[in-house]
Amino acid sequence: MPNGNDEGVGQGNDDLRATVLRDLAFLVAKQGGSQVRGGTAIYRQNPVVPPNDRVHFWHAIRDSLHELEDIAQDLAFPIDQYIHHVEEFANAMTNDFAEILHNARFRIGIAQKVIGLYLKYLWLFDLTPEPTICPFDRIIIEGVLDMNGNWTQFDDQQTYQGIIDAALHHAEEHGFGQNLAQWELSMYQEHM
Repeated sequence: MPNGNDEGVGQGNDDLRATVLRDLAFLVAKQGGSQVRGGTAIYRQNPVVPPNDRVHFWHAIRDSLHELEDIAQDLAFPIDQYIHHVEEFANAMTNDFAEILHNARFRIGIAQKVIGLYLKYLWLFDLTPEPTICPFDRIIIEGVLDMNGNWTQFDDQQTYQGIIDAALHHAEEHGFGQNLAQWELSMYQEHM
């Protein structure tokens, strides 16, 4: 039985810890992206999507998030590049899974929340640098920014950019500068 003094054991434990934390970040992102209370569903309603198709869909999302994580390691990950990745992610999931998606589309609003939550939790778990962006949901969009709109329904870059611009303005006004990650943590706790 190995003990803590064996070479490589500490590294193995660190790798296992990181894997478990990545899995937890994904589960949070999956749960958050699936919550569509009063919004638009992710999946088509009729006929009902079989469970195996849903599993395959979320496995593809997980794989895409792991690829994005490599890009997010770059501290200079500008917001416009992030918006581009969100749109590419939404389009890729749409192209691959249109037959199971509501209106054959994986919307930008859901894509940004899944990606934003995943990167947020990787950062909180000290696995990646602080992201330049944050997830936007009802609490932030309506409760903090006082904007109308349902994050599950928006599906265009202009709406998303408008939300980001409003968040940057609000963050600046509240002493966070351009730091949306720190701002969102504070605002989410305050308005939850």
